[in-house]
Amino acid sequence: MGRRMKGLLIGLALILILGISLLAKSILSFPSYIRIVPEQEHLFKVSRWLTMAPVDEGAGEFLSVLQDGLSIKASKLGPIRLQLSLLGLVPLREVVVDVVSETHVVPGGQAIGVLLSSGGLIVSQTVPVIDVNGVERYPAQAAGIRYGDIVRKINGIEVNDPHQVGALVNRFAQGNQGIWLEVQRGRQTLRVPVQPVRVNPRTPRPGVSSEYLIGILLEEPTAGVGTVTFADPASGKFAALGHKITDRYSRTLPVEDGRIVRAYIDGIQVGTRGQPGEKIGRFTGPKDEIGVVHKNTEFGIYGVLTQPNAVSGRTVPVALASEVTTGPAQIRTVLSGHKVETFDVEIIKVVQQSRPESKGLVVKIVDPRLLQQAGGIVQGMSGSPILQRGKLVGAITHVFVNDPTKGFGILAEWMIYEAGVAGTNVKGHTWNHPGVTPRVAAAGGATLQWRSVGKEGKII
Repeated sequence: MGRRMKGLLIGLALILILGISLLAKSILSFPSYIRIVPEQEHLFKVSRWLTMAPVDEGAGEFLSVLQDGLSIKASKLGPIRLQLSLLGLVPLREVVVDVVSETHVVPGGQAIGVLLSSGGLIVSQTVPVIDVNGVERYPAQAAGIRYGDIVRKINGIEVNDPHQVGALVNRFAQGNQGIWLEVQRGRQTLRVPVQPVRVNPRTPRPGVSSEYLIGILLEEPTAGVGTVTFADPASGKFAALGHKITDRYSRTLPVEDGRIVRAYIDGIQVGTRGQPGEKIGRFTGPKDEIGVVHKNTEFGIYGVLTQPNAVSGRTVPVALASEVTTGPAQIRTVLSGHKVETFDVEIIKVVQQSRPESKGLVVKIVDPRLLQQAGGIVQGMSGSPILQRGKLVGAITHVFVNDPTKGFGILAEWMIYEAGVAGTNVKGHTWNHPGVTPRVAAAGGATLQWRSVGKEGKII
């Protein structure tokens, strides 16, 4: 065989291998499940060797397969099965197209604070204490106190400050009185007896030879400042943050008794490379409450509004994951006071997701004023709604630590299903419903942790 023929065969083999690999990539990347709305044309970016056809009898009456089998459009609600084939001859896999009604919500942008509890102090750890004889003791743990418990009262006295708890423990222990903690655990209220341990004083003081500890680390129930993503006009349900609230140890914080309150933004600490900025906000607590929090999930916090006009305005449709594209978009957020403003951004990447996942978008801030005043995305923007072509497409969740002009977002489709509002509300409705706003921490980098805006935890 001549050298020229060998070269030709090698070239043909390489072309064949490339073609097969591209075809395999198209097949593997093809979703097995997708949602669309009626009359929405969805284009699949796959090899031209692939075609689609309805499987179910009669589906062809309300399903159009366009552009050589790569684009579909349906006119009737409900699931439709399609067959993906090679050249229309070799069946490869089935695809379910679920045609769903369009959901409309009121976009948010309001600054909020999140209270993990309406009162009391959260147990972030049970810790050992060394008694006056040098023995390690675990009084709170031995009594059954757990991480996430909310301490509401000591011997019938309400507590809201870790230092107050320490003073009460010492007062009752020195008076030879028993210590009883009223603890909320989920929806249960428990009365727990704890035996305090006598220890050497941590800070020497004249006339004080010992003090008492019960071995718990308590923190105030504040999670920080964040942003409402949307509210549902039919039910009053809301979504915010776009990611879960965690403690300093990356544990999901309990929110069974959580509240959201109005936050006032006093200013912005500008973000720089390696140092994300943040909104500087304040809130007064329960008197500014506008909603209750029912869930703290990977996709944000969810609950029900309780106060009028907290989130109001005209509804917008929610884009399904299949509708979101790269290109110009806008975000709504607060930079000063309570004023919600709109800023220009660019969606520079959309991650193909056929099931709920975080980080479905990469967003770049392009608005000159937002860049000047904040440096890009800052902590406190978590949950800021992203709109594109008049639809809610997602929410800001994280900022890139090495480039604060960019950050991640979550797709809005996953949030409406997590909130339980998909397909439940009314198109074009103007809403002034009981409002709601959570007390949460800000959108930060890919390594963001929720930061407490209250006092540091104190070992009691």
